[in-house]
Amino acid sequence: MEVPSVSAIDEHPKRGLARLRAFGSVYATELQLLAAIGVLYAIFGLLKPSVFVTQANASNMARIGGILLVVAVGQMFALVVGGFDLSVAVNMGFSATLMAYFVQLQGVPIGWGIVIGMAIGAGVGLVNGILISVFRINPLITTLGMATALLGLGFYPNGSKPFFGLPSSYALNFGVGNWGPFPVTIAIGGIVVAIVWLFFARTKAGLYIYAIGGNRDMCRLAGVPVMRYEVLAYTLCGLFAGLGGLMLGARIGIINGDIGYNSGYDLDSIATAVIGGALIGGGVGRIGGVVLGVAVLTVLRTGLDIQGVSDFPQRMVTGGVLVGAVLLAQLRAGQLRDLTRLVPTTRARALAALQSMAPERRAT
Repeated sequence: MEVPSVSAIDEHPKRGLARLRAFGSVYATELQLLAAIGVLYAIFGLLKPSVFVTQANASNMARIGGILLVVAVGQMFALVVGGFDLSVAVNMGFSATLMAYFVQLQGVPIGWGIVIGMAIGAGVGLVNGILISVFRINPLITTLGMATALLGLGFYPNGSKPFFGLPSSYALNFGVGNWGPFPVTIAIGGIVVAIVWLFFARTKAGLYIYAIGGNRDMCRLAGVPVMRYEVLAYTLCGLFAGLGGLMLGARIGIINGDIGYNSGYDLDSIATAVIGGALIGGGVGRIGGVVLGVAVLTVLRTGLDIQGVSDFPQRMVTGGVLVGAVLLAQLRAGQLRDLTRLVPTTRARALAALQSMAPERRAT
């Protein structure tokens, strides 16, 4: 039997340390988010242990987080391809409202109603994608205009009255029930995460969406059908917004055109994706980071609710977290490197200008 040399034995710890450092550098964002979740959970658990650290609260956070997770995963498509979608929250209410209209007023079976609701969400995303990619309208203008239009249209199907009293199977299977030991919304969210991870990791379309977000012009020169995959990204974003709207309607039991808008899913979906490492501007983002970003925001929001903090300060906190996440993402990407050189560069230019003016002053 060959005996390993002393140098070979010494190399094993070094190799393990190098691998650990490589893992830490690749998954730095995820590790930081896990630490943030632990800190937040400890703080709120110490403040209100009898309420926060309970099975009922964990189940409630899972139900809330599952809906946001589905919408945030959809938002990740738009962010990775180089844009964003501000219409997801209104799309949620619009899709759920039309589903309820067909089921309750037109007699469509609930199963087909769910398919219709998801198709409507995807259709909204398809229109967004065509306007942004084919007609080159700015994503901000396109999705904000779409949100404004849908917010009005969503109140027409039932004469501005909300829908309620939908089949109990809908609420149980999409909102308030369990799939085995798991709350139904987090179970659906887990399935969506698995599908999207496979899409990005194993399909050509997923690779192209990342590449287009990184450099659209280069992809076009390389022969990638850029418009097709941009439209696909926004269509999938709309599809998951529609699914999230159906889940939200099932959970609260009342459906109208602004259920997603009033809950702030537009900002929250962007915030969680960016917190998770998705870069505004495209080309960067991991599904695991989005999952942890949702967990951070859900724990934070739930803890603030239990502490009795009102909605307006919570929105301020969410906005601050979003700005901070964007700043950290830019620091990681090196996009703020020039700012660190701003003061020295300005000082050097001023000194050079003074030195060039010195001979003129001596001559006068």
